[in-house]
Amino acid sequence: MKKHIFKLAAIAAIAAIAVLPSCKKDDDNKTKPRSEMIVGTWKSDQQGEDTNGNGVWDTNERNNFDSSESGTFTFNANGSGSIYTEDLPVSIPLAWSLQNGDNDLRVITTFGTESDTVTLNIVTLTEASLVLKQADETPVNFVSFKK
Repeated sequence: MKKHIFKLAAIAAIAAIAVLPSCKKDDDNKTKPRSEMIVGTWKSDQQGEDTNGNGVWDTNERNNFDSSESGTFTFNANGSGSIYTEDLPVSIPLAWSLQNGDNDLRVITTFGTESDTVTLNIVTLTEASLVLKQADETPVNFVSFKK
């Protein structure tokens, strides 16, 4: 009788392991949507132009911002935000949205009665790094940000 109980317990344990879901969340391996990753405060890091026209932002085309040129961009989850720069020590409100299948970032800034709209291509977006390019100018301009 003890042998049958042991076999039944072993079979039940194996079945339970096979049937019960693991404790790890399915979301752990998924990448957040770009609309969530862009939310936060970003500090401009580098800028540059694609001077050789190869469509890539090469290392020798990158220039670091110094502290007086650097800006802080805040993107809120509701599509609002702000820009702050040392050379213009005032917070400028902005509205932002993702467009073109979340591949472009549209930013509308308002300063006094003036507003300006720019649409930038997202080259890279991770939790800690953002690289944008303004392809409607020649040469193409790039700017990178860090969280």
